[in-house]
Amino acid sequence: RLRTVTGVQTCALPIYGRRRGSQPEACRLAGPESSELILLHVIEEIERVPLMELRGFYKRLQANAAERLAAIEKRIRRRHRHPKSEIVIGHRAEAIVRYARENRVDLVVMSSHRLRGKAPHPAGWATVSHVVAALAPCSTLLVK
Repeated sequence: RLRTVTGVQTCALPIYGRRRGSQPEACRLAGPESSELILLHVIEEIERVPLMELRGFYKRLQANAAERLAAIEKRIRRRHRHPKSEIVIGHRAEAIVRYARENRVDLVVMSSHRLRGKAPHPAGWATVSHVVAALAPCSTLLVK
């Protein structure tokens, strides 16, 4: 079992997909009172289309994400007093790394899975979590 880690002031928990594997660990590591737990949802940006042209589309995605984050916050409040939700638009790995850097995140906790196939993997086979682990300016915990 993981315990609260001393020195973690800000813990980011990217939320995407349906997996919940990293949520309990993030709550334990962040501790109930001493640090900030950020639920981070990244809405994937559509390339080659200006954001302004898709404003209504992104607003609907943001509303759906806000509903989902509110439900997750409600569950997490049992273990952590004040989780905070953030929604950003961008490419997932890049947006998570940028958020961690700009907000001085101490720890990013993400779900991951085993890469299948022959190693080494061809370019582009890296998962979002593996890219974040390699590029984040802070510690990263990948939970399988």
